[in-house]
Amino acid sequence: MDKKPKKGKLAIIDADGLLFYAGWAYREQLTRVGEMAAKERVDKLIKRILDKINATHYIGFYGKPGSKTFRHNWVTLRPYKGNRHEEPWQTFFKPRIKNHFGEKWGFHGVENIEADDAVVIAFHHFKDEWDIIMVGEDKDAQQIGEHTQFNPNSSHFKIIQHTQEEGRKFFWYQMLVGDNTDNIPGVEGVGKANIAVKTLNELVNPSEEEMYELVRHEYLKKYGKEYLYYMLENYILLKMLTKPKFDYPQIIEPILYKTIAGNLNKKILKI
Repeated sequence: MDKKPKKGKLAIIDADGLLFYAGWAYREQLTRVGEMAAKERVDKLIKRILDKINATHYIGFYGKPGSKTFRHNWVTLRPYKGNRHEEPWQTFFKPRIKNHFGEKWGFHGVENIEADDAVVIAFHHFKDEWDIIMVGEDKDAQQIGEHTQFNPNSSHFKIIQHTQEEGRKFFWYQMLVGDNTDNIPGVEGVGKANIAVKTLNELVNPSEEEMYELVRHEYLKKYGKEYLYYMLENYILLKMLTKPKFDYPQIIEPILYKTIAGNLNKKILKI
């Protein structure tokens, strides 16, 4: 049976990363003039991105200003993203540029989840009908595997191909070493040189059970009979969402569904 032709090339954009590109350049100009210049800068970047990847359509997401995610409410070990300290230029530009994303480009603001969660959910939602390129600098998107990612780094544009095996390994790697960017500990004291990390990297097409057992052993060794508590919390903090209703506790499912499902049903914008 022949596959249906794709509808076009869809760019799914994590707009939160673009915010820093625009705002940093005018961090000393916290004025109306600086705001206008930052908006013009981000507009030019978005146009360059869409042109570079020859997208026919796009959909974009950003975290609504001031909103917290379910991860902030769930965490108990360390404050989620508690190692980040917002500078004055970020406070100034965040709401202004995020509102611009919605007004100028029709991007969708999300609450209770993060923009990169929304991007991954959208990827799974649209992948059968569209050729998709995910646009963003966030490394966590590597978890899904089998996708093309476009990194709009301020110094160069880069197409990255991810395989299914790389995606599966990357998540369990994060479970071991954590994520310093988001203040997620992983297994305390485990670094890139750890024997379990090296073993994980050397496995060839491992099953989920193999990787789980390898990682579980490290948690058990470090935390003893309480290991499952640490493992579960890190899992929830690190795992990217793949659909509005995910296999997280029932209590947060309605929140996740409300914040993203409606946006996916909105019309994708044609270039």
